[in-house]
Amino acid sequence: MHTRGATCHLRLLGHRWPKQIEAGEPVPPWADEDGIIPITEGCGEKTLLELVRERIADEFPGGNMASIEREFEEIAGMSMEKWLSVPFFKRHISQFKKRPIAWQIESGDGRLAIGNRRKSKGALTAGIQSKGPAFSCLLYYHKLGPTTLLDIRRLYVDKLKGRYETELRTLEGIHELTAEQSTRKIRLEGWIDELKSLDQKLDDVARTGFCPENLQATLRQYAINDAMLSLTACWLRKLSQTIQEETLGSWEESARATDLHKDFPQWIFSAITHLDHHCAAVCPKMPNEKEFKTDPISADLAPIISAHTKEMIKGAISRACDVWWKRFDEVALIPIRQQNDQKKGQLKSVLDEMQSNAHNSAKALEKGNTPERLKEEMKRLKRDIEQKILKAKTIRNLIESWECPEAETWKDWLSTQPLYDKFASLDGKRPPPKTIQEFIAQEGGYYPDINDGVRVNIAPLQKAGLLASEVLLGKDLDKAIADRAEWRADERRWCREGKLPMPGWWK
Repeated sequence: MHTRGATCHLRLLGHRWPKQIEAGEPVPPWADEDGIIPITEGCGEKTLLELVRERIADEFPGGNMASIEREFEEIAGMSMEKWLSVPFFKRHISQFKKRPIAWQIESGDGRLAIGNRRKSKGALTAGIQSKGPAFSCLLYYHKLGPTTLLDIRRLYVDKLKGRYETELRTLEGIHELTAEQSTRKIRLEGWIDELKSLDQKLDDVARTGFCPENLQATLRQYAINDAMLSLTACWLRKLSQTIQEETLGSWEESARATDLHKDFPQWIFSAITHLDHHCAAVCPKMPNEKEFKTDPISADLAPIISAHTKEMIKGAISRACDVWWKRFDEVALIPIRQQNDQKKGQLKSVLDEMQSNAHNSAKALEKGNTPERLKEEMKRLKRDIEQKILKAKTIRNLIESWECPEAETWKDWLSTQPLYDKFASLDGKRPPPKTIQEFIAQEGGYYPDINDGVRVNIAPLQKAGLLASEVLLGKDLDKAIADRAEWRADERRWCREGKLPMPGWWK
């Protein structure tokens, strides 16, 4: 019964199991569109209980709903309504091994006595118990997006709070309240306070969920590192452009004259025009964020980068040569080495045959596979490799000997360049941050990426006390959030290095 109920809830949220996806089974029309189903009444939508009852009625046409719910209560030990609002989420967490795909979000500890929370107002509230949190809902993980928390606030919490405030104003206009009205008034006041607190929590997580106070220094360091890499990549693109304008054409002509391979000039061109891919390798040591009392701008970081001009030119060009040399080795040298290895194998076979069988030896000699001939061919192949390497080294020495005194003057130019490049953009559509604080605000905001997994994306919500039950151990919350910051920094670096076309969270 529990399993059937849990399956029903997930289907209501729009979940499909792998076999259903493979079979092309569509999401049923009765599944929720936004992946948010209120458990609390009064939100302007059908509650989870109402939707479950509808599904049961469809699956058991003509069945007695009251009888079905009594049977459920006998098995579960509680009503279906209570099971949906309390044990379901805990069981789901366990069933999905701490990686739930249905998240139960609720306002403060609504199950505590309101009287214990409102003593400061002096109200006569002892014994008045809340029937649960002021608001609770189920959220489907796979429909989680950057506006999900805003949607919960705008479409559900605000509506419910508005309804309670209207009812409270009505009661406040009554001169003498009945005992029942007084109790209701106290409950409404408590629920409204609770919803205001929930609204604030949701807003805080939306703005800073991935930047808790203890991670701010780390995120500031990532912001500075990203700016350093962005500016270094920018500097290397200028270096690349200078080479193209001054000497790349002559390098290509020299490469063509070697007759090593028809694509040799193109390999060099491609390597030189992507010098920015080596930004992480040649970038100077990242300054510690503690060195800056105020957030650095391009003019603060440009001198740090420009102080290493000669080392960066040498390092970038050397690595560019490594790139085209790798291609040269794969296309021009490895096939010859393979031929040489083949001749070695043939020589060994011939020598073995000559020692073991005179008849086979004669057959091998008739084919011309004499040891002397095979050895001569191996020497020829070795000379061919040596000659090609010598020619390629001549071109490499030509390229690596190039100098650019002009680059020593680029500090002022670099000071005027944007602090961040396109890979620092949140989604590839919005402009990248302009300042360190904009970067921190962007990376600290709750912009979930499903690929980061449940652990990372649920941590800010649990840390803020928004979940009906704990999912992660308390000690793992900050680690999960810190992991996300590190992963995103790595991925942006890989994009700058040409290893990825764009960050995985761009859609």
